[in-house]
Amino acid sequence: MANTKNYSLREKVIDELLSRGWYTRKQIEDACNRALEAHGEYAISSRQTIMNDFVTIKRKYKVGIETKKSGHTTFYRYSKKGFSIYKNELSYEDYCHLKETIQILKKFHGMPQFEWADELDIRLNLGLRGKEENRTLVAFEDSAYNTGIGYFTPIFNAICDKITITLDYQSFKRDESKDFTLSPYYLKEYNNRWFVLGKSPGYERISIYALDRIKHLFNAGLPYEDTTVDFDAYFENVIGVTISDNPVERIELWISKQQLGYLETKPLHRSQRIVSRDDDGGIVEFDLIPNYELEQAILALGEHAKVLAPASLKDKIKERTRQSLNNYE
Repeated sequence: MANTKNYSLREKVIDELLSRGWYTRKQIEDACNRALEAHGEYAISSRQTIMNDFVTIKRKYKVGIETKKSGHTTFYRYSKKGFSIYKNELSYEDYCHLKETIQILKKFHGMPQFEWADELDIRLNLGLRGKEENRTLVAFEDSAYNTGIGYFTPIFNAICDKITITLDYQSFKRDESKDFTLSPYYLKEYNNRWFVLGKSPGYERISIYALDRIKHLFNAGLPYEDTTVDFDAYFENVIGVTISDNPVERIELWISKQQLGYLETKPLHRSQRIVSRDDDGGIVEFDLIPNYELEQAILALGEHAKVLAPASLKDKIKERTRQSLNNYE
């Protein structure tokens, strides 16, 4: 029988490795211990724990785990290539149990942190209906291909428990990864990617790291440096996650008639206001700190947008558009 203490975390790590390829029991145990350490939990003390977990996974999910030997070393993986217990379809009974749980959570309706329960309830209703009709009715965006989503829970727990962590992190600008120690404060999603914000020793500014660029995560074992930052206020005047020392500026855009209706129903930012309109379009204002994500949002509007102010942002968009056109010459 599997050791039930911390089993769900071990199950997630084991599933990830067995679905990826061949690993030894020791490699799997080490990976589990790193995850446990990141959660501030004790490491596995018995070598039999992983073997018992294998038995539980096979019985619970009706999946085979095959072995191969190389000398005296045994390697393990799922018998079915690409299988993952997190891709396994829920049974009708699973849906019903989850529905009951969601109905309990929906008693907290109105509290912002429980708004997700309404969407999940819709997903479960569609799942139950799909069991009968065998067709998809609604498609949701998700982070299925975001490889860093597995780090969400350990980072969330580290924030709650005020535990310092070390990230083995590789930015897009570097050929190799590098370790960064962090007192994590806040998790934020933008454009279907998750980011963690925190403070590194010796740095005054808040640092930000994308979860999908994390290679490994460890418990740093260092004193936690707390913060008084109100992150709702911190992000009040920006689009996305990039914060600079620049002041808030009045951003003024001309938007075509074709695009203006879209912006009315889905504003780029809460400060958005339409100050004038005519037969060709309208002028829209924002109070924002200019950053990369704002530039991307403007460029995504293409020929339907023109920056009127400030001049610095207008020049930057003009230069980026010019460089883009050069790619076609």
